[in-house]
Amino acid sequence: MAESDSLIGQTISHYRIVERLGGGGMGLVYKAQDTRLGRFVALKFLPEDVAHDQQALERFRREAKAASALNHPNICTIHDLGEENGKAFIAMEFLEGKTLKHTIAGRPMKLEQVLTIAIDVADGLDAAHGKGIVHRDIKPANILVTCSGRAKILDFGLAKLTMAGSTTDDTATLSANAVDLDHLTSPGSTLGTVAYMSPEQACAKELDTRTDLFSFGTVLYEMATGRVPFQGQSPAIIFEAILNRAPVPPFRLNPNLPEELQRIINKALEKDRNLRYQHAADIRADLQRLERDTESGRAPRSVAPSDSATGRPPTAVPAHASTSSIMVTAARQHKLGAGITSLFAILLIGASAYGIYAFFSRAKPIPFQSFSVNKITDTGKAALAAISRDGKYILNVEDENGQQSLWLRNVPTPVKWQYQLANSNTQIMPPGPFSYRGVQFSPEGDYVYFVRREAGQSQNELYRAPVLGGTAQKLLTGAATDITFSPDAQNFAYATANKPDLGKFRLVIHSLETGKENDLVTGTMDRFLYDPTWSPDGKAIVCVVRQPTSNSLSGLVAINPLTGEQTLLYAGPGYLERPTWLPDGSGLLALLRDKETNFSRNQIVEISFPAGTLRRITHDLNDYSDLRLTADGHTLVTVLGQTNYDLFLASASHLNTGQAEQLTCSVLPGRRPDR
Repeated sequence: MAESDSLIGQTISHYRIVERLGGGGMGLVYKAQDTRLGRFVALKFLPEDVAHDQQALERFRREAKAASALNHPNICTIHDLGEENGKAFIAMEFLEGKTLKHTIAGRPMKLEQVLTIAIDVADGLDAAHGKGIVHRDIKPANILVTCSGRAKILDFGLAKLTMAGSTTDDTATLSANAVDLDHLTSPGSTLGTVAYMSPEQACAKELDTRTDLFSFGTVLYEMATGRVPFQGQSPAIIFEAILNRAPVPPFRLNPNLPEELQRIINKALEKDRNLRYQHAADIRADLQRLERDTESGRAPRSVAPSDSATGRPPTAVPAHASTSSIMVTAARQHKLGAGITSLFAILLIGASAYGIYAFFSRAKPIPFQSFSVNKITDTGKAALAAISRDGKYILNVEDENGQQSLWLRNVPTPVKWQYQLANSNTQIMPPGPFSYRGVQFSPEGDYVYFVRREAGQSQNELYRAPVLGGTAQKLLTGAATDITFSPDAQNFAYATANKPDLGKFRLVIHSLETGKENDLVTGTMDRFLYDPTWSPDGKAIVCVVRQPTSNSLSGLVAINPLTGEQTLLYAGPGYLERPTWLPDGSGLLALLRDKETNFSRNQIVEISFPAGTLRRITHDLNDYSDLRLTADGHTLVTVLGQTNYDLFLASASHLNTGQAEQLTCSVLPGRRPDR
C-alpha cells in the first residue's frame, strides 16, 4: 500500500499522478493529468504477474489496441498503452459517477432508469461486437453511471486477460476469476463475477458475442429486481444454478415490472445460446420499443400470474359467479338440521382477466365478474396455509388428534384438478405434539419458514427447512407471531411477548445475513402489535393492534421500519387478523370478525392504504382462518371452515327421548356418522 501510494505526485511518461482511485485483480487505478493535453485520465497499472509475462503482455497489447478503436459514447475510451520502469499501464477516459453496482445497491431501480441504462449498455455492446470484440466480464461493477445518468462500459478488452489467483486490494474492477470483495463479508454470501457468467463460460467453451448478452441479461435482472438471478454459497453451487436452474421469475421480486421487460430478460437468460438474443442490436430494439410504449402512455401489461415466466400463454380459468354467490351456494349444498359438525378445507381463489389484483387496484374498472374458487383439501384437517409467490405450491398444516404435520402441495391446474389433487402431497414435517402459529415460503421459494410450539414448552420457535427436503434449522426462540420478509429479502420482522420482560412486547427486525436483531417498537402487552406484514415498497410494516381507540376493538398500525414511528391506519368495531399487502401497495387484505357474523366467523375484507377505508369482499356463511396472496395478486389461499347441520324427524312425544330419525348425514371425510 505504501509503495503504491508513493506514486502520487510522480510523472509516469507524460501523466502526472494526482490520486488513487482504487485497485483490483487487474491492478491499481489512479487519476492522472495528461501533461501534454491538459486533460485528466484514469491510469491503470497492470499486476506484476501480467507485466512480467511476455506472452500475456503481448496478448494484452493486442486486445487493448483493438479496444482503443472503439470510439462510442457508451464505452470508456482507451487513450494510450505504455510501460515505464518495468510498469505496464493503460490510460483510459476519466469518468465521474458511480458504478451500476453501487447504483443498484440491492434495490430494484425505477423502470425509466432501467431502460435508459440498459439501452446505453446494449448500444455499447453492439458497437464492440461489430468490431469483433467480446467483453467477457459484463457486470454492474464494470458499468459506470455518469453524473448525467448515462451508462459507460468499462474495461473492454481487459476481461480476456484473467489471471487465476490474482489478489485484490480495496475496490474497483476484479478479474473474471476473482471474487467480489463486498460479497466476502459473511459466510454463504453470493460470489461476484461468477454469478454473471454465461453457461458456455461456466463450461469453459469457446465464447462468442452471445456470452456478453447472457451476462447483460443477468445485469438487467439485477437492475429490475435488486438481486442477481443465480445465487449460492460457493462457485460450484452458482455454476450449477447457471447451467441447470431457472431463476426466480422477476415479477415475484418486483410485481410492478411490465410483462415485456420480463420477456426480454428471460430471452437474454436462455441457457441455450442458439435460443438467446443473437445480437445486441436486437435486445436494444426491444428495450427501445418498451421505452417508447412506456413514455407514450401505452403502459405495458403487468406480468401474467404464472406462465409468463416460461413464455407459455396464461392458463385459461373458467368463469364463475361472484364470490358471495359461489360461497353461499357452496354452503347451501350442506343440509340444514339439528346436528352440527365443522369442516376445514383449503380454498384457492383465482381470478381471471386482471384478477384480484386488478379488482383491488382502483386504477381500472372493476372487472371482478368471473373467477374461480377451488378446494385443495377436503380432509377436515387443515389448520394453516401459505402459497408460494409464484403460485405453484401450497404449504399447509394438518391437525389430527392433537398431532400437527406440515405438507407441501403442487397447485393443480383446472384441467388436471382431480388427478393432481391426489398425487401432489409431500410431507415436510411429520406429525408431532406441536402447535403451529404461522407458515410461509421464503421470497425465493427455496425455503419454508414456520413458527411452532412443542407441547410442554413455554416459547415458540422459528424454523427454516428446504422446500425440497432436508433438516429443519432452528433460527430463534420467542417469536410470538409469524414473520414477514422485507422486499429485498435481507430481513424479516416478528414480535415477541413477555420476552425478556413480563408484560411487555417487542417488534423485532432480524437480519438474515448477520443474524443481528434490532428492536423497532417496544411496549406493554395491552398495546401488543401482532401479525406484522411488510409493505412492497419497504416503507411500512403494518401490524394489528387491539383497541387502538376507545370505541374500537382492533385496528391496523403502520410503522416506519427505520424510525419505529407509528401511524394509525384503521380502527373499527371488529377483530382483525392476518393482514397481507396487495402487490401494488394500494391496500391490504385481512380477516374480520364483527357484528355481521355475530363475532363467530371471519370474513375477507380489504383496507385501502393510506386512506384506511374498509371494503367487504365476502358475505357468506364460511369462516376463514388464514390468508395469503401470490406476488402478482392473482391468487389467494385461505383455510375455510364450514358448519354443517343434520336434519332429524321425531314426534312431539319423543323429543326428549333421543328417539329420532336422522334424515341427512353430513360426514367429515374419513369418519363414520355417529348414531
